[in-house]
Formats: sequence, structure tokens, C-alpha cells
Amino acid sequence: EKTSEFLKEINDNAKCLEDKLSSCVVEVKSLASLGKVEESVERTFTLLSELGEIFPSDVTPAMICEELKSTKTILNGYSKEDILDAPKLTDKRKAMAMKLLSVVSTFLFTTKPLYSPLISCRIVNISVTYGEYHHVASCLLTVISSNSTALSYIRIGFCSESALGLCGYAYSLVSVLQERIEDCCKIGQTALLLIERLGANDMKPKIKASHRHAIRRCVFYSAGLSLSISV
Repeated sequence: EKTSEFLKEINDNAKCLEDKLSSCVVEVKSLASLGKVEESVERTFTLLSELGEIFPSDVTPAMICEELKSTKTILNGYSKEDILDAPKLTDKRKAMAMKLLSVVSTFLFTTKPLYSPLISCRIVNISVTYGEYHHVASCLLTVISSNSTALSYIRIGFCSESALGLCGYAYSLVSVLQERIEDCCKIGQTALLLIERLGANDMKPKIKASHRHAIRRCVFYSAGLSLSISV
């Protein structure tokens, strides 16, 4: 009750969305802790839409496959070094969107599981769309075997939530698209290294647990029990 009163006071005095962004994260976490998980998820999606991150009201298997393939194409333009050397995400609205995406991803498995791959892809896409212009070398992220020296300037910005998105994306590559488990491991390792570089010690346990879970599930799916999704 005290939390609700505190949040109400902040919201009543906020002049714009940016003024109340931090309280938004507290609000959705508070709802979930009270057992109001579905309400927390719906509230999060409403806040995300206000931040320009809109999701469809219904998700189909075809949407998931298309989003994963699109994200894979984008990430093929980055090496592990490109990601680890990238500047931090500085756009405040997008940084808050990333926090909300990270929070809601925790609850989707029980409420809206089909949204999980879309959330992971959105986190990755924000990371490689918003940020500072950065000099990168173009080569594959998942299979780093190219000796290409092509260079380009791309807007890119990573944060600790980006690592969580990478883990979720890697898992979906195997469970949905039946990609190689080795590629999942490489992306997961990149996520762990990113957390180390950012010094985000508070996120280490969550990222490590997410990576281990992804590996275990990928082994399960690679054994022939793949998720039944057809385009």
C-alpha cells in the first residue's frame, strides 16, 4: 500500500513520461510480487507502447519465425568484438524500454510464452539501432570464420539488458529455427562477456542462469524434440 501511495505521488507530479520512467519499473515489479502477473504484463506492454515499442495483440508462429530470421540477418553484420567494443546505450527512453522488456521477459513464460522470442529480438534490435555511430568490422556473429576487412559506421548501443536479449535470442534460434547448438553457445558466451565488460555485476547471476537454461533447453530440442512451429 505504501508503495502504491509513493508511486501515485510520483505520477501525479510527473510532467511527462520521462519523469516517471523509473517508477514504472517499480510499479510493474510490485504488481507481479503481489501475484498480479497478468496485470503487470499488460501494464508493461502499455508503457512500452508509450515508449514507441509496440507489439501485436496476437502472435502467430509465422511472426516468430520472421522476426528471428530478420534479427539473424541484422546480427550477421556484427562480430563478437563489435558487440563487446560498442558504446553504451545512451538514449534514455530506449534504455528504459530495455529495462521494461527485461522485466516482462521474466513473466512471459507463464502468461504469454509466444511473446518471449519477440521480446528477445526487440532487445537485440534496439541495441543495434539506437546509440552512437560506431566503427565496426562486418562479419558473422554466430560463425566467426570470415576474414572480411570491410568497415562501416553503424549506430549501436549495448547495455546489460542487451545480454539478456542475446541469450533469449540464441535459445530461440535452436528451439524455433533448429539452428546449431554451437551457435547458441557462442552468442551466450558473447552475452556473458558483455556483462563482464559493462561491469554489471548485479546482472551476472541472471545472465548466467539464462545462458545455462538456454543450453539445457537447446540440448533438449537438438535431441529431436524441437518446438512445433510451422510457417
